[in-house]
Amino acid sequence: ARDLSLDLEVANEGTDAAYIVQVTGSTATNGVTCLNCSASAAPLLGNLVGSNPGPAASHGLTLKYDIPPSVSNFTATVGASAQDGCGNGYTYP
Repeated sequence: ARDLSLDLEVANEGTDAAYIVQVTGSTATNGVTCLNCSASAAPLLGNLVGSNPGPAASHGLTLKYDIPPSVSNFTATVGASAQDGCGNGYTYP
């Protein structure tokens, strides 16, 4: 079907909690498109506690890509956003 499911894990490696963690999109080369990375379909991962006082939290997710028939390789970049405890927003990458 030329579909690729990619299992990922997002972890909070910081000491403080990250709030409203969400995938915001994905760009890919060679005509590949992410099927569940648009703003309306992007996975909401919720809140991830930091490593202070205990181990950092992580959350698994699966992204699904549509691969055109002629493509044998591609590169994808996944964007995410989060807020800190004061409501300041951050985007990655």
